[in-house]
Amino acid sequence: MAQAEALMDSEQESLLAGALKSAKREAFDMKRALDKGQHIEAFKHAASMLSELRTSVLSPKYYYKLYVDIVDELAHLSGFLQDESLGETRFKQLAEFYEVVQYAGNIVPRLYLLITVGVVYYKMDNAPKREILHDLVEMCRGVQHPLRGLFLRSYLLTSTKELLPDTPSGDTSHPTGDIDDSIRIIMTNFSEMNKLWVRMQHQGPSKDREKRERDRRELRILVGTNLVRLSQLENMNLEKYREVVLPGILEQVVSCKEPISQEYLMDSVIQVFPDEYHYETLHEYLEACSDLEANVPIKYILSALIDRLAAYVMEKPSASSVQDVLLFEIFSDRADKVIGSRQEMPAEDIIVIQTALINLAIKCYPDRTDFANTVFGSTSGLLKNLGITGLSPSSNVGKELIKLLEIPIQQLDDVIRLLDISEFGTLMSVLNYRGRCQVAVTLIENILDSETQLTEEAHINGVFALLDVLLTDSADQPTEIEKDDDFIEGQEYVSKLIQRIYNEDILKNFKLLKAARKVFGNGGIHRLTHTLPPVCFAVFKLALRAAENRDSLDNFDAEVNKFFMFALKTIIALKSEAEQGPLALRMYLQAAIVNDRIVYENNEVMTYEFISKAFTVYEEEIHDSREQTYFLNALIGTIQKTTQLTEENYDPLSSKCAMLSTKLLKKYDQALAVMKVAHLFWSGQIAGATEPMHDHARVGECLKKALRLASQCVEDYVQITLYTFILNENLFFYERGCTEIKLENVNTLIDKIRDAVSQLDRTAEADPIIDGYNKALKYIRTKQEAGSGLEHLEGVKLPEE
Repeated sequence: MAQAEALMDSEQESLLAGALKSAKREAFDMKRALDKGQHIEAFKHAASMLSELRTSVLSPKYYYKLYVDIVDELAHLSGFLQDESLGETRFKQLAEFYEVVQYAGNIVPRLYLLITVGVVYYKMDNAPKREILHDLVEMCRGVQHPLRGLFLRSYLLTSTKELLPDTPSGDTSHPTGDIDDSIRIIMTNFSEMNKLWVRMQHQGPSKDREKRERDRRELRILVGTNLVRLSQLENMNLEKYREVVLPGILEQVVSCKEPISQEYLMDSVIQVFPDEYHYETLHEYLEACSDLEANVPIKYILSALIDRLAAYVMEKPSASSVQDVLLFEIFSDRADKVIGSRQEMPAEDIIVIQTALINLAIKCYPDRTDFANTVFGSTSGLLKNLGITGLSPSSNVGKELIKLLEIPIQQLDDVIRLLDISEFGTLMSVLNYRGRCQVAVTLIENILDSETQLTEEAHINGVFALLDVLLTDSADQPTEIEKDDDFIEGQEYVSKLIQRIYNEDILKNFKLLKAARKVFGNGGIHRLTHTLPPVCFAVFKLALRAAENRDSLDNFDAEVNKFFMFALKTIIALKSEAEQGPLALRMYLQAAIVNDRIVYENNEVMTYEFISKAFTVYEEEIHDSREQTYFLNALIGTIQKTTQLTEENYDPLSSKCAMLSTKLLKKYDQALAVMKVAHLFWSGQIAGATEPMHDHARVGECLKKALRLASQCVEDYVQITLYTFILNENLFFYERGCTEIKLENVNTLIDKIRDAVSQLDRTAEADPIIDGYNKALKYIRTKQEAGSGLEHLEGVKLPEE
């Protein structure tokens, strides 16, 4: 097909080149004859040039190129005729020329010349203007070849643009009449051009039907120019449009019974005439829509008209008929009739029309959600009757349906108002899993972007009902859903949505979170992983807000205890139901930190419970050595941050950390963990105490234990690294007065590191180890140079440099 079209284009280019060559030659001879004053000879050459437009072999695209070049040349003749240097004989000569050109041998060049001369003759004083204009319009009927006739009449319309009268009805100041005459002339030209344009469709073999349709679409603007010219008449008003222009156009459109023409002209009417006219003649236009051919894509016509009028009403809300005539009801009734009368209308077309209706309902009647509900209800009913379900968002129908569903989400001021459209969810269910997910994500995005708050339980239940595809399992969801990118993205959005649950009343806010948690509980193992942690964090945030507003709660201690009991149960579900032990461990530790910050009656019990639960998960679920190291460090850090545990509860937790540190797989990790435990016994804060505990003996035990573990490491690099860390820890505690740190032990450790380092080769692997040791020595030296005393590490012996 592409090759055939390429060959055709090549042939057309060749034919066009030949025609242009002949036209240029005759144009040159015409200009030379005019320069010599040989007027009749010039007209002969002009006629020969125009004869090239009689061709039937050029396609519309190439015929247009030929037409443009020839009309440009014809402008030279027009310019000569308007030259006033002809003097007093000019009027007489033009009258003669007007008669002479009518004797041209062929009708096409004859009429082009007649128009060219006639327009100039018309402008002369005392010329029979009315007769000239009448001749030009009527004589064009002589060309009935579609392509030639269209371009000829287009030339007529362009040339007479300034000649047509545009004075009010009854005004006799213009020699050729008033605006009524102009309307009649343009309407006549429009009618004839449309007939020619339609006739093109029925010429030639049926196998060339598609080509003819393409050609016709390329020529449509020639016909539409008539409507543009009508709209440009300054004295055109609503009365004339209603009584003369629109009826004439619609009669021509309906009577031609040709889909391409009907589609284009109905759309052109919408585009070129003012919205006010459409508003006042709505019934007439819609009646004509019902009479269009069945294969006219009515969806574009109706949707364009609805969108135009919706914008018009929005810009001029005080328009007289806004209150008297409900546009929505008119269009809704008409849409139902059109869809009902076209049994073969594709589902895609139905949805496009309904999309325009929903736009109209929401933009013009934002307080009438029942209008939007009517559209969604009728759309779902129509699709159900067609047996359509499980629509893919990538299909044409699915794309249009998603556009329809997204309109109220994006345009309503508050997405909570969407809950008043009860049929929204019904229509949404027509989509398949991915389509419903796409709409649900759009809904959440709107809530987040507009910072809409879910302040009532009814809001949560309503919104979550629309988000059901993201919250519970669906029959059509993909297998191994936990690996699906769309699923993960959707759950991330649900997690963000939880942060929009808010109520000024703290207890009501807690009730909302419990309602959300209840819904999330039905989500299954893969969803709980994403949804339960945000619920916990929302509860933590609420508890901190309650602490800041302690006086607003009648029974603060009991209420806050409920918050953390709720969090505890949620984290337990995260471990047992979602099977997310490591994540549950993190959440237990986070809960312990938040709980410890809030002073209330059951504070210590809950903190201890959270940490003990974390230890249980650690021992039951964490088996990988790297994860054990990571989580043990997290446990140590969490316990160290607590301030509300009594010694009775603090001691078993810290001792548990010390015990677990010795059970790590690698000696290196054991030594590091034991050093961290030492800080638990030094900087740990016991409830009621004003100072850290500073347990000298336990700190000394930990550092000695670390040193033994380091000595058991076989690799030199690992051993020296640990010795350096232990040296730093000894210096830290020594400076702060830990009595268990002896100078002789520090000096012995320095000597041990020095001897080990001296045995190392300076390699890329050894350099950072040696640098670490040197930095420790530099620190000691700097301290000693600053003064004397414990804090200046007096008594620590440095090796000679």
